[in-house]
Amino acid sequence: MQFFEKTAAEQEKFQQHIQKLEQVVDQISFLSKEDTSAIRQLKESFQHKIHDFYREDRKLNIGIIGQVKAGKSSFLNTMIFNGQDVLPRASTPKTATLTKIEYADENSIEIVYYSPEEWQQIEERAKVQSELEEYRVARDILQLAQSHYIDVETYLNKGKETVTFSTETDLMRELNEYVGENGKLTALVKYVTLKINNPHIKEISIVDTPGLNDPIASRTDKTKQFMEVCDVVFFLSRASNFLDQTDMDLLTSQLPQKGVKRLVLIASRYDEGLQDTIYDFDSLEEADADTKKSLRRVAMKNINSYIEMMEKRNASQTLLNVLKECATPIFVSSMAHNMSLKTESNYSKDEQIVYNNLNEHDDLDEEMLQYIGNIAEVQQVFHEVIEQKEQTLLEKAKAFLPLAQQQLATEISNIATLQKRRLTMLIENDQESLEKQKNAIKTQIQQIQAATTSIFTDLFAKLEACKTEGTMSLRQASKDYASLNERTGVETETRSYTVSTSKWYKPWTWGSSSTEYYTVETRYYYLDVSDALENLRNFGHDAVSTVEQAFLDAVDFHQLKRRLLTTVVENFDTSSEYYEPAYFKLLTEKTIQAIEIPVVKIDISGYLTKMANSFSGEVRDASSKTEMRNKLASYISDLFDEISNQFVQEMKSFKEKMAIIDTTFTEQLLKTITDEYETVLAQFKDKEQEIHRLREGLNVLESLM
Repeated sequence: MQFFEKTAAEQEKFQQHIQKLEQVVDQISFLSKEDTSAIRQLKESFQHKIHDFYREDRKLNIGIIGQVKAGKSSFLNTMIFNGQDVLPRASTPKTATLTKIEYADENSIEIVYYSPEEWQQIEERAKVQSELEEYRVARDILQLAQSHYIDVETYLNKGKETVTFSTETDLMRELNEYVGENGKLTALVKYVTLKINNPHIKEISIVDTPGLNDPIASRTDKTKQFMEVCDVVFFLSRASNFLDQTDMDLLTSQLPQKGVKRLVLIASRYDEGLQDTIYDFDSLEEADADTKKSLRRVAMKNINSYIEMMEKRNASQTLLNVLKECATPIFVSSMAHNMSLKTESNYSKDEQIVYNNLNEHDDLDEEMLQYIGNIAEVQQVFHEVIEQKEQTLLEKAKAFLPLAQQQLATEISNIATLQKRRLTMLIENDQESLEKQKNAIKTQIQQIQAATTSIFTDLFAKLEACKTEGTMSLRQASKDYASLNERTGVETETRSYTVSTSKWYKPWTWGSSSTEYYTVETRYYYLDVSDALENLRNFGHDAVSTVEQAFLDAVDFHQLKRRLLTTVVENFDTSSEYYEPAYFKLLTEKTIQAIEIPVVKIDISGYLTKMANSFSGEVRDASSKTEMRNKLASYISDLFDEISNQFVQEMKSFKEKMAIIDTTFTEQLLKTITDEYETVLAQFKDKEQEIHRLREGLNVLESLM
């Protein structure tokens, strides 16, 4: 292909860099594997990227990135499969499987299973009675496998297999078995490649990722491998919780540094953002304008803050340009777009709720649904990136070497800093003084633990306050939705009377008559069963939203991160050799990422069915009205009890997880620092020889810098 011929001359330079990496690894072989692992990984990563880039069938790699529940699968179903639910939604990390989509003449699914070694690791983690995400998800995976009575060993030994299909309906059925939430083999699948005969994706390879914070290590590794060769990223952030701390960590920690050439920010599930604000305005159009203005302000603030930080670190202009490009989000609602292609009678339950909420001012029509969906704008961007494939890849080729050289220089500098620290400690201290320092560190860590415990104590108090406030809101909502307003109807009755038509001067008309007609309107009052059903739906929706909002109000991620960092700075000896701001920031960010807002689900279908079976249409007589009101109040009361109990249980579980995070935060600090002290203390067994070795090593490292 002509494009690859143009860049083939670069291969010699790339090979020279690989040789340099090999030389560096060889020259620092006197160091431990732990100290040199980062540089060894650089070589593997660089070789992987070059091998991928110079394949003759190299496509444009497009990543769909975002948290679980950001709407990635729905987004792709709308973009590629005309709104059909081909790609199952991942409701939890354990079902969030990496799915790659590419063109092929024959439709098929290639499934890659966990290896026996990876499954053994999952089994070992499942034995750990901890509520940390990686252990909890391991238990969930085993439980899912056991629930389907799978012969695990058979599939693990397969490694991978390919299943063909003829229609998209067959695809939906087959794919759900491997990656669906309750799929028979979902628990055993690491990732899948979906090959479909769709000419629109001939030039591209699309990956629906589970996210870089996936607790399954092997799936995270696979995602990171893909990110190494990703060219364009569509980053989805849920409009109702736009660019929260986890989103910003995901957006800024991995994507641009990996060589992504274009980053498109999507405010996904935009209909939810509108539903949050529509009651504050007199029209849907006004709510739309204000919501977009607010979300654009959030994007501009968060992205610009990150750009300023990267400028201070002398980041490349290429990286800054990629970031600036995503400061203006595209607003997308896959649901609204799909609704615009249907009649209201064909809406699903979820779509009907969205329609009712967005149609608060009776101004929602097909045109407005298409406008809210805004799929055309994203499709245009898709077409643009495909048309610009050659230029994008050419720019990426030019950036390979500078980026790789910068990464190598950074890692060598990090290793040299570590060696200098160890040399200084050996020269300036004896074993006794180092033991004292190690004990002093433990004291400082204990002080930090006391302070962080105070932070989490405040969080627990806030959670209790939000629980009380949330319960009060639920109780008030239950009262509001338990009442029904009567509607007024009008019945028109036609009546008649007889009129004489005889005339005295016309004898032949004597005794004749005619009938005259007139109408009488009678007002009556009734209850509409559709109002009762809507009250049940709206209470269920509002109750879940109230619970989730209670958690969000209690856990201010930005403030929690800032307080934890401030606590470390105030309680740790910042003049110490072991005070590393970047490390403490990373550890704090990982702590925040481990916090997952509980998801509360409630099934109201049973209540809706019972109400619909008991009444229909207009209810007029007094006894039926009373019965209908009583049943609605009873159902709302039962729903209130159900959601309140879930609320209490989720709050209890959430607090337990926070208590674990409170403990492990300082434990990780202590372990990392004391491990380093133990390394240096071990070197005292042959102090002079170790000093000599470290000095020689530093000379080698400085010659490489």
